[in-house]
Amino acid sequence: MKSRIAAIVVLSVVALVIFLFASAGHKSHIQSWAEKQDARVISIEKPLIRKGPFWIREDHHTIYKVKINDRLEHDREVWFRFGSLFGPDIEYHDSK
Repeated sequence: MKSRIAAIVVLSVVALVIFLFASAGHKSHIQSWAEKQDARVISIEKPLIRKGPFWIREDHHTIYKVKINDRLEHDREVWFRFGSLFGPDIEYHDSK
């Protein structure tokens, strides 16, 4: 019984670490994208229900709603979708 509990605890910790690294990587990619666009990130949200402009949202997709301020000082909304069953897959939709 103790070994089962230990296994569950270990698996939970591993899953949490993987989740945190993936989330940090996603936010880093979003920041890099914004810098290339000469924009500043105002906020990054991870909506639980809304899928934004993406028609399909699978369990393996992670979607972010990002507000940016562009070089012309206009606020814009950009949606990012990360994840694919067959390797890295990153899409974004810009409101401009």
